Order: sequence, then C-alpha cells, then structure tokens
Amino acid sequence: MSRLTKSLVIALVASVLINVFIAGLWAGRLMRRGHPNRGPDVLDVDGDASGPMARVWRTHDASLRPKSEAVDAARRAVRDALVAEPFNPEAMESALSQLRTETNGAQVALHHALVEAARELPLEDRQRLATSRWFLRGGPRRAPGLH
Repeated sequence: MSRLTKSLVIALVASVLINVFIAGLWAGRLMRRGHPNRGPDVLDVDGDASGPMARVWRTHDASLRPKSEAVDAARRAVRDALVAEPFNPEAMESALSQLRTETNGAQVALHHALVEAARELPLEDRQRLATSRWFLRGGPRRAPGLH
C-alpha cells in the first residue's frame, strides 16, 4: 500500500468516525425531545407556563414535592433490591410495597391539589385543563433515567 493510499484510508476512517459521533449526538437530542424532564415543560398546559396545571404545581409545591421525592426514593430502593446480589425476594417485596404506599400517597396529594385548584378555576380553565396533554396522555413524562 502506497503512502498516499494509506493516508487516504486514515482520513476516510477518521471522517467516518467523526460523522458517526455527530449523528449519535443528533439522534440523542432528537430522542430526548419526546421525553421532557421535570422542567417548566411539564408544568404547563400545552405550552402555556401560566396555565392551570402550572398554577396547581406552584401553589401546592410544598406538599407535592416531598411526595414526588418519596416516590423517587422508593423507585431507587426497588432498583437496588432488584440488582442486589444475592437476590433477596423479601427485600424486593418490601421495596415494592413501599413504592405502592408512596405512589398512593403522592396520588392522593395530587388529587387533593387538583380539587382545590379546580374549586378556584373558571370554567374555561377547567375545560382547558381537561383537554390538556397532561390529562389526555396520563400526566407528565420524564426523560429516561430521571425516574
């Protein structure tokens, strides 16, 4: 193989690697767009950060945030029990039971907050909330790894 051919092969391989890297970054960004995290995007109703759901979150943040954090901690405990070696079925059952308890508590708190907020909302805002992606798609979605 001549020196010129060898140089061209090295340049071609480097070019392919750079293009694959850039395509991976682009694909990663594209995939994340479909899964918003817990930022302001989750708090709004169809793009309006001043919407009724955002007001619910802001008004009841002090009671909802600890519930959300407890659910997150319970999920981590389930993951930890699942990957523990040796596997302990009793620890897994206990972690899942705690997750059910925390999830139920979080839903009760959210439902209470929704009732309280709906009590003060005019019909137009209640209708907007009822037809929002938050209700139609089952609530906010988080990016993978943020559960």
